[in-house]
Amino acid sequence: MKHFYLICFLSTFCLSLNGQSTENLTVDDLKDGVWKVKYPGSSVYRYIGEFEMGKPKGVFRHFYKSGKLRSQMTFQSLTGACFVQNYNEDEKLLSEGSYSSGKLKHGIWKIFNSQGLVISKETWNSGKLNGSHETFYTNGNLVESGNMKSGQKEGEWIRYFENGKKMSIENYSKGKLNGDWISYSDSGRVKVKGKYIEGLRHGEWLFYNDGKIVKNVFFHRGREVETVIIQSE
Repeated sequence: MKHFYLICFLSTFCLSLNGQSTENLTVDDLKDGVWKVKYPGSSVYRYIGEFEMGKPKGVFRHFYKSGKLRSQMTFQSLTGACFVQNYNEDEKLLSEGSYSSGKLKHGIWKIFNSQGLVISKETWNSGKLNGSHETFYTNGNLVESGNMKSGQKEGEWIRYFENGKKMSIENYSKGKLNGDWISYSDSGRVKVKGKYIEGLRHGEWLFYNDGKIVKNVFFHRGREVETVIIQSE
């Protein structure tokens, strides 16, 4: 048995001496084992990772031409599904999230600013924005929140002032304002109240000052048809 291990060691050693690399190999025309690929005409690696009969596995690292890390992909078994972290050339995290086995964005994705703070949380389903969607101020408070459907705003969306108080409540259908719309002053009082139909102001709109209605404006599919002043602003 000792002779067997010695022979294996000597064989491996001899292959190494003969300059035969164990990297960037193919089996039946499929990438297999560790692959280290450089940019053409450069000593800088474009990516480093491992394949098993053509399928990526484990951790893959992609690099900028500067040699700095561009992205890191962690694959789940051999399905092609993976968790990805993307970086800028200052090595700051730009975004992170998952891809399905079909190479489509899936699940929660986070987007970061240059300070490393989360500025957006997106929900993806098979490559389309579907589900909760939030954006943030640099102090961590919400800018707006709502739901997406097939990449478009749908249902109730709420916008906020930087101090966390509500700025407006809006309703959408297929990406267009549709339904009740209310805006607030930074003190929390109702400022304007009205309704949209397919992105156009429609019906009675009420304008407030210090909690009191000061003006009524009537619209017909975006066109102002009448204004009634109730109290001077």
